[in-house]
Amino acid sequence: MDQITTEIQYTPEELQHSYQVHYRKMHPFRSRILMLLGILSFMLGVGFMIYTYVRASETNWFAWFLIVYGIVVIIYYYYMYVTMGKRMFRKMPDFHTPFKYTFTPEGMSVRGKNISTDSRWAHFQSYYFTDDLIVIYPNKYRFNFFPKSHFTAEEYDQLKQWIEAASAKK
Repeated sequence: MDQITTEIQYTPEELQHSYQVHYRKMHPFRSRILMLLGILSFMLGVGFMIYTYVRASETNWFAWFLIVYGIVVIIYYYYMYVTMGKRMFRKMPDFHTPFKYTFTPEGMSVRGKNISTDSRWAHFQSYYFTDDLIVIYPNKYRFNFFPKSHFTAEEYDQLKQWIEAASAKK
């Protein structure tokens, strides 16, 4: 197979999944720091509450604040994490139109309503494969992703081989 051509109409769910994969891989701690702050606040609040109750048998408003703050931060974290891709999809109108991709052993070309780009595989610094997603990185903050659902099994495996081969040449 010398070339793979496919048209991808991204969905908010695919973008959501790609962001979750990206943050789990590239920023495993930093992406969870807000949740850890919420858990820490909640635990400190419970600790202060127990300490105050045992020592003075009175209400400690600071402890209640820490507990409520911790719960609010955890809820906010999960809301942001679960809706991140969907919110980005609304902000990026280019994703609302299909992209036509042509992949070759040397690189890929992308054609869309407002974009026309040719990239060689050597341009990408790293890649990450999951069972249902290919993520490639031109730098550590930007990424392109290709859901398996837009390829046949043979095309998907071939694309992975081309990316791995280009990465091995570096």
